[in-house]
This record gives sequence, structure tokens and C-alpha cells, in this order.
Amino acid sequence: MPAHMHPWLQYVGVIEVKRLTKSDLDSEMVGQMLRYARQLLIAHPFARWVHVVSWTGLKVRLWQFNANGVVLSRALEVGDKSVSSELELDELGKLLHLLLSGEETILPRWTPVKSQKILQDAARKARLSPDHILRSRIVNVRPALNGSRTVVFGAEISDDCSGSSHEHRGKFVFVKCSWLPERLADHEHQILTELSGASGAPLPLVSFELGWTTSTSYTISDQKPPAGKKPASKGRVAAYAVVFLQHRGDQIPRSLKISDMSRIFRQLSEQLLAYARLGFTTEISTQEISS
Repeated sequence: MPAHMHPWLQYVGVIEVKRLTKSDLDSEMVGQMLRYARQLLIAHPFARWVHVVSWTGLKVRLWQFNANGVVLSRALEVGDKSVSSELELDELGKLLHLLLSGEETILPRWTPVKSQKILQDAARKARLSPDHILRSRIVNVRPALNGSRTVVFGAEISDDCSGSSHEHRGKFVFVKCSWLPERLADHEHQILTELSGASGAPLPLVSFELGWTTSTSYTISDQKPPAGKKPASKGRVAAYAVVFLQHRGDQIPRSLKISDMSRIFRQLSEQLLAYARLGFTTEISTQEISS
């Protein structure tokens, strides 16, 4: 396996076996399940959910981690006497079916290739070769378990793919996937569209829903939707993707000279001024810049 690949990339799930009979919901076990789920989400973005099974003594429980948190099955006793009942056999059969059902069920994942038609159409409208988007690789992962999970795919627009406009050469095409309430589905694409009038700003291509939804325990919005818009979903979030073009800068080293830092600060100030002239304002502290 290449050194840059996550060691959990070859796993689609985890089964933790404890020989001793103990509570499978104590703090030690719950912490262990959370760590397993986080590693799976880091290795397999952008995933709809991941599964972990705890097997403590004769007690088996299924854990499903999705965009909002975790869903647990009831504990299933697998001793000789308990599995003799039809109900226990049925539940055990469901668990085994899930574990053997394949990756599309136990760990469904999204990559740009799975939305070829949408991305190819967007590429053609932007005079960009579809190959650039479809071959994009993961450049950033935020594998949270609380609904803010975000994955960014990216690829540089180079000369080795035909069909691209010369004006896009040297830029990167990015596909940003995240979980959002319905009222924010097109928010980022809309903001990028308004910012695109400024020099150096990202150029949005398209935004679309990935077809995954999940429930949440809180109300997302009680506000009345704008005219012509559907009411916001209560207790539901969905997976969305936004595609845009942008220059990808280099990481600023801590050892940078003061003179070079001043030039970066000037460039940042000029960019913020361009956004302000479009009607956008922001607040930024010197502490944020230095960090």
C-alpha cells in the first residue's frame, strides 16, 4: 500500500470482540466505537454511513454512524438458548445479511465518477474537459460525526487533457461535498456566483444533491421560506456538492520572512477590498492571519 494512503482504506467495517461479559455501553466501549468510526470516515470519504459491530461475551450490537451521530441496534444475545427463538434468529439473520451484503450497503461512498452526467455537463458549459473533474482526488477531509462532515476533491487543470479553455489553465477544479439543511442547499453556490465578479474569486460551475438524506433530533429552521421556495425540512439534512474553479495557493511556512508576509497581507487586503466593492464585508483579526 502506498505510504500516502490511509491504512484503513482496505476496511469497510469493524467488529470488536470482547471475551469477557461486560456492559457494551460503558465509556470505554463507546469511546472505542467512536474511534473506529472516525478512522473509517477519514479513510472512506464521502460516505453515507459506516458500521461497527461490538461483540461482548454473548451480546452483539450494531452501531451505525451517519452525518448526525450514531444509531444503535438493540443488544442481541447469541447464546444457545437465546437464538432458539424465531425472533432472535430473525434479528441475527438481518445482521449477517448486512455484513455480507457488499460495500454499497454496508459502506456506501460517493466519488465524482458516480455523478458523471452532471459533472460532464457542467464541464462542457465551462469549456473544461470532463476528465479533469472525473479524475479529481481528495485534497481535504473534515470527518466530523456531528453533521459538519465535509470532503473536497480537486484536480489541476493541465495541458494533458484536451477540450479545456486556455483561460482555465493553471487553476484547479474542486468538488466540495457536505451535509446541509435544505434551506442552505444552494447557499454556497449563490455566494460564489456573486463573488465571481471580483478578480481572483472562485468560479462556480454547478451545485447538486447527492441523493442521501438523514434525520436529526433538532429543528433546522422555523423561519418562513422566501417566495417561490419550498419550506425548509425539519429534522432532515442532505448531502450536496458544489463544483468550482479556483487557484490553489501554497501553504505559508512559519519561517517566512517579514517582507514576504507583508506582501501576502497586501494581497489578502486587496482581495477583501474587491469583495467589499461587491457588497460583501468580513472581519479578520491579525491573530487569524498569523496563525
